[in-house]
Amino acid sequence: MKKLLAALSAATVFAAPAIAAPLVREIAPIGSEPGQVLWLGRQALVSRQGTGEILIWDQKNLHALTRLEGCRPSGMIATRDRHFLLACTESPRLLVMNDVGQVVETFPRPEEERGLVRLADQAKLDLTGVTSMARDARGGVYVAVTGSDRPDAGSRGKGRIYYLSPSRSSLTALASNLDYPAGLALSADGKSLFVSEGFSRQIRRFDAQPGVLSNPSVIARIPELYQASASAAEEPWPGALAFNSKGHLYIALSGDGRILVASPEGKRLAMIEMPVPYIQGFSFSRTDRIMYVTGSRSLAATGTGSLYEIRL
Repeated sequence: MKKLLAALSAATVFAAPAIAAPLVREIAPIGSEPGQVLWLGRQALVSRQGTGEILIWDQKNLHALTRLEGCRPSGMIATRDRHFLLACTESPRLLVMNDVGQVVETFPRPEEERGLVRLADQAKLDLTGVTSMARDARGGVYVAVTGSDRPDAGSRGKGRIYYLSPSRSSLTALASNLDYPAGLALSADGKSLFVSEGFSRQIRRFDAQPGVLSNPSVIARIPELYQASASAAEEPWPGALAFNSKGHLYIALSGDGRILVASPEGKRLAMIEMPVPYIQGFSFSRTDRIMYVTGSRSLAATGTGSLYEIRL
């Protein structure tokens, strides 16, 4: 049964304009191990990690697009050629897929197809644990890699950021020693890349030029912006990131089911409450008045999740 929930903002008394209380609606069950969500064209794509399925929400129903064996899909992002880039955490690789679910390109490419492909320092490149991607105006893609399944002590310092060239012919390491980089967002002018670090519970900003990151700085520490509620499943940590058209940064706080809205400088502006503690991902629709969110009550393999719609 579909549920209609009014999720009132927990933080609207700030100098910046408050965000009106949004309406959060559960629109479809996903099943076990929900993954991320991506708005593409006129529909939302949803991944299921355990089954390898990519589902489509056509604004009426959720149905299967394709199933990828030996993939365990995670991050997704639209490409400039109307396809989408999908990360596999099992047999780590990146897949370019079309809108009917066909794989049209694989990276790294098979040995016999590489030709002029340049894999910078290939022996040290590792796509294990891709969580998020952000595309720049040229079509290049920043790729966040954790090197771990969860933000815990074992993930400290293993995270990296790579850059996939616009031609998808080279992958270059740009940053390392990150503490579980779980989300990426590029500012509208493309000059700043924001990274959420799950283990450190902070948001880091880099100066960004195509294929170059510099001047890292921490702009927000989650414990300084938000204290866990009494009903939190665990201490909240930052995951998915996204900017709206006003330049506000949306930050998923998994463990306590919140979406924090902040300025690019790290000032808290508002808070959206979700009906489940864990947020796997979110994506704005064709306008930023509607956001689609995947969430679940548990991170266990048996934990079921749903697709939610937020009207902002």
